[in-house]
Amino acid sequence: MAVLLAGTAAAPAAQADTIIPFTDWHVGGSLGVKKLHQRIQLPAASRFNGNANLTQGTISGSTTIPDFTTTVRVLVVPTEVALSVREVAPTTGTLSLNPDGTVTTDVTVKSDLRIRRLRLGLLSVPAGANCHT
Repeated sequence: MAVLLAGTAAAPAAQADTIIPFTDWHVGGSLGVKKLHQRIQLPAASRFNGNANLTQGTISGSTTIPDFTTTVRVLVVPTEVALSVREVAPTTGTLSLNPDGTVTTDVTVKSDLRIRRLRLGLLSVPAGANCHT
């Protein structure tokens, strides 16, 4: 007696990645102004929206920093600077879970920084469209 078994064997189902969404997460930190040897604090309304893929150890999304005004010292003179920071590429990076339960991230945010106005005392100077880095 012969028995013929026909059919297909299904591969085991792939386990889905563990994704954590980030919606309007607060972004803190500062921008380094190398030539002035100063740091500029990001405004409190700075936000990140995106996802962390815990399975792959990646993070991606977009960062939004509202226009803001701060004071820097130019040749020891306090100078008010109005700034715009615009993301020019998606925010990307890696993350890893540490043995103590904390997470370490290494994230790159590529942005264009534009100086909109400088104010030195009562003198206010519009910077123009080409004053950016």
